[in-house]
Amino acid sequence: MARALETLHARTGAGHADAPAPRRIRVVEIGAAGVGAAGIGASLGDWADYRAITWDEAGPAQLATLAAAPRQEGGATPGSAADTPPAHDLAIVHGVFASWREALDTLQAVEADLAPDGTLLFIGHHPARWLDFVCGTRPDWWVEDATEAENAADAPRSLQQSASAWQASLAARGWHALEQVDAEDDSLGGCFLLLAQRDPRVQAPAVLVPGAATRCLMLAADTARALAGSLASHLTALGLSVRVQDCETADTVPAAIEAARQALGGLESVVYLPGVPGAHLPAADVVACRARHCQIAAQVARHAGALATPPACWLLTQGVYGAFPGGPRTLGETGNAALWAFGRTLMNEMPGLPLRMADLPLAGEDAPAVLAALAQSLGAPDAETELVFGPGGERQAPRLRPARQVDRPASTDTAWRLGFAQPGQLGNLAWEPVNAPSPGEGEIEVAVHATGLNFRDLMYALGMLSDEALENGFTGPALGLEFAGVVTRVGPQVTDFRQGDAVAGFGPHSFGTRMRTTTEACAVIPSGLAFEAAATIPSTFFTVYYALHHLARLEPGESVLIHGATGGVGLAAIQIARWRGARIHATAGSPEKRDFLRLMGITDIHDSRSLAFADDILAATAGEGVDVVLNSLAGEAVNRNLRVLKPFGRHIELGKRDFYDNTRIGLRPFRNNISYFGVDADQLMHLRPALTRRLYGELMALFDAGVLHPLPYRAFAADDVVEAFRHMQQASHIGKIVVHYRDGIHAAAAPAAPQASAWQPDPSATYLVTGGLRGFGLRTAQWLAERGARHLALASRSGTLDDEAHEIVATLRDQGVSVWTTACDISAADQVAALLDHIGARLPALGGIVHAATLYDDGLASSLDASRIAAAMAPKVLGAWHLHEQTQARGIALSLFVMYSSATTLLGNAGQGSYVAANGWMEALARHRRDIGLPAVCLRWGAIADAGFLARHPATREALLQRMGGAALPAADALAAMAQALDDGTPDPAILGLDGKRLVGTLPLAATPRFALLSPPGGDAGEGAAVPREDLPGLARTLPEAALQEKLLELLRHEVGQILHLPATRIDAARPLNDLGLDSLMGVELTVALEARTGVRLPPGAVAGQASPEKLARRIGAALRGEGGNGPGSDDTLQDAAPGAALSAADPAQIPGTAQAPRVMP
Repeated sequence: MARALETLHARTGAGHADAPAPRRIRVVEIGAAGVGAAGIGASLGDWADYRAITWDEAGPAQLATLAAAPRQEGGATPGSAADTPPAHDLAIVHGVFASWREALDTLQAVEADLAPDGTLLFIGHHPARWLDFVCGTRPDWWVEDATEAENAADAPRSLQQSASAWQASLAARGWHALEQVDAEDDSLGGCFLLLAQRDPRVQAPAVLVPGAATRCLMLAADTARALAGSLASHLTALGLSVRVQDCETADTVPAAIEAARQALGGLESVVYLPGVPGAHLPAADVVACRARHCQIAAQVARHAGALATPPACWLLTQGVYGAFPGGPRTLGETGNAALWAFGRTLMNEMPGLPLRMADLPLAGEDAPAVLAALAQSLGAPDAETELVFGPGGERQAPRLRPARQVDRPASTDTAWRLGFAQPGQLGNLAWEPVNAPSPGEGEIEVAVHATGLNFRDLMYALGMLSDEALENGFTGPALGLEFAGVVTRVGPQVTDFRQGDAVAGFGPHSFGTRMRTTTEACAVIPSGLAFEAAATIPSTFFTVYYALHHLARLEPGESVLIHGATGGVGLAAIQIARWRGARIHATAGSPEKRDFLRLMGITDIHDSRSLAFADDILAATAGEGVDVVLNSLAGEAVNRNLRVLKPFGRHIELGKRDFYDNTRIGLRPFRNNISYFGVDADQLMHLRPALTRRLYGELMALFDAGVLHPLPYRAFAADDVVEAFRHMQQASHIGKIVVHYRDGIHAAAAPAAPQASAWQPDPSATYLVTGGLRGFGLRTAQWLAERGARHLALASRSGTLDDEAHEIVATLRDQGVSVWTTACDISAADQVAALLDHIGARLPALGGIVHAATLYDDGLASSLDASRIAAAMAPKVLGAWHLHEQTQARGIALSLFVMYSSATTLLGNAGQGSYVAANGWMEALARHRRDIGLPAVCLRWGAIADAGFLARHPATREALLQRMGGAALPAADALAAMAQALDDGTPDPAILGLDGKRLVGTLPLAATPRFALLSPPGGDAGEGAAVPREDLPGLARTLPEAALQEKLLELLRHEVGQILHLPATRIDAARPLNDLGLDSLMGVELTVALEARTGVRLPPGAVAGQASPEKLARRIGAALRGEGGNGPGSDDTLQDAAPGAALSAADPAQIPGTAQAPRVMP
């Protein structure tokens, strides 16, 4: 113990020496009695407020008062209760617990009390076997998570935990270890010391309150046993009591729930983990297994819902939304998409049961970050009912949104690229078709999956970049400079990349579906990294690596000042600085962002909007300053930076504003051997490609090794790219903004007359339609012939043709179309093989497949057994899989692979659980085929009016439409929408009409957050419609002043609302625009929009200061009437913005007299 205390004293003393005076450190010590508390207290001296709680005192009530005013202990000087913040800086915990409950209560109390940048010093003892022998008869000596020994995932764990085990438990609760000190021999049960701080990448555990899910039953299939054990450990670390029970059949569910309720004294949550079937199970066995999972989930919901207070139920799936590396090789390797869709039906059939679903990655599902994030959601659930966890623990929630109608040509050589006709307004951004020429020598072509948005892109779109800013750059005048995606083609002399490689890097026009770049500017993505996460790496980390490591040569023990530290570059700089072992000073522009830095463990934090940061840093460092400054501020801030540099310091300039303004700085600071570097990574890539390749390779190796991690990010769909730019414009984000292309591009490049779909079948190929002899499948065959198909193979289970089918087939043959009809059970692999063999031997080569086979077997989920579910799933699931697998095995190059799903997978129709489950699996297969470069579209059909099941059952159709709203689609319109989907390349569009308000009243699932975007709150449907364009100058000559003012106010409310994402009715015309939230960059966009609508050019500061819509309307009206800038007799002269002291990329501000940006980031 003596060595542990010595180390403890040294650390606390060093912490005080580094703290800025006269700040007192607040310390609490728990469990101090008999272990040297007085020695620790005496060592703290008069610079700390110290409080000790013995184990005799450490009951729930005493732990709840940790934040109370400190009292004098061990000679320490007491502080003023009124002046003491309700948090401690240092918590010392002696791990001599009487029970696991005491350990969890203590850690939870410390987490609730400790300051965001506080430190935990945990004193534990290495396990001694003799102590387990002596104390093992006590029930509370053993961990209370799990279960009887035969059902536990691991052997029972006692209160004696090794240092590594405590580190794992703390990590599960969101702590990261700073240091471990083994003070005495571990073989003798000696002492160890752990120092830890909160991990900013893991959300702090929620404090569990009465009613939270504190008692949990986990039902796990055999293949999910290990996952269940790991998750149980994380939940136990959060304070939950967990029981793990094997569950392979539905008939064991009632007894398992009742046993858990009895053993735990109640039940607040039930978690079902079905696992993943064996990779080499026969396909029919896999479907049976999936069906059994659905039956078990239904019984879990049924019996949990029957309890007096139904517990929250969770279905944990794997691989529903994640990509397979290389694609699934067997049906057993596919994800749990059937259960995910089935769960939506359960939500509608049992609206009183709190049912949620969470999807984990198929690989790496047991990674600590994933389990920690999942445990947080299980322990303290929020309103989200569907969650998707990424490989790094990132949490996403799906949303439905209305599709946007688009008409456009398409060809195999067409790609889509973001552009604008005129700069100045973000609303001008549009996706434009471009040709995609083959890559040249030393180049590769990449199908872009995600693009990182940079401040440079925003400035370019707003027309605020000069030509000089774009000269000598790698990307030139283009939107987008960083991406992540998959190599589709390689040019001559390229040997280090091949088709199919997942890469991240730099390239011009990275905002687009396909782009070309050089091999020097790319690197392979580390395994397990999502494309969106990979897109956060190139520009931020490469810029910082080049700046801090290559140029500044940042050394361990040196100090670095990072400006704008919550932006993408700033967060990357924090990681690089920590890797180099440097001490960090950081600035940020808002209290919220500075709080975020504290959560990351940064202690020296300053305001980037004030020049006082320089004095504060000099005071904190006893006048020494820092070794390196990473700067993104402009103006006087640069001189302040030079002032805080130590001799031999390095100033790294990332901003461009001062360069283009030719800002002068004095040379006096340079007498101290300081260096000044101007960094432009875009120019580096253009002029020094070999250095770029070397540095980027070194950087990516650090990600491969797990030293560096992607940045936090917010992802936007490509259709929402304008919203992404606006989000950056508002400067409210932390980390990166990323745009992804998973859902295709539906936003039209510009309003245009409707055009016919460009998709055409190959007249020399055969097209197979399963379920093609009846209903909508037969109508699809007609449509293929109408589009130009000359060879059709139509299959159904029976192969029989009714009168309608005979007539249609005869008509097709009369038109010169070759039609072969056959019987084929598409769920039988041997019959599918025979079908493909016949086509291969006797018909033209197979060019495309439409899988329209289906089987209906409706019934409430609780009444379905596994055999009924499997039978209903077989035609869709087994049929789709056999066609997928066998065409690949034969090397058949299909240009079309369409599967017919249903919008019921989105809505979770009650009474159709097995049908919904089958369609959900097919949608996942479509995504997986796309991930590995194979064609696939899975169409989620709504009600079809004149073909198929609903046409034959009009009463069912009308009942469905009453619940959904909207109208049934004629088959011709539905197939035209299918052609559009083939043009767009969207993998799983839903084609139906919905009434969002009607859904909420008839469908319980529609009240969940997933449907929020279908029925926007407030306002009517036309609220966001554009204000009609009128001849305002002409109206100004004829309208009375009051009427003109009203028209201009209508225009201003609309334009301001568009920029701020607010309904026009919520824009208060009398409030200053900056009070409404309009910042300087938004002001630039507003002035451009107003000039376009009115012809009046406002000066740069016109929308700043106290300018309100009313004042602007008067000013514009006066200008239209030729009366000058202000209205007659007005004292409302618009004031220019006051100059800011410091400007940053994350927090841009308007400078009077200029419309340029503060600076440009690469």
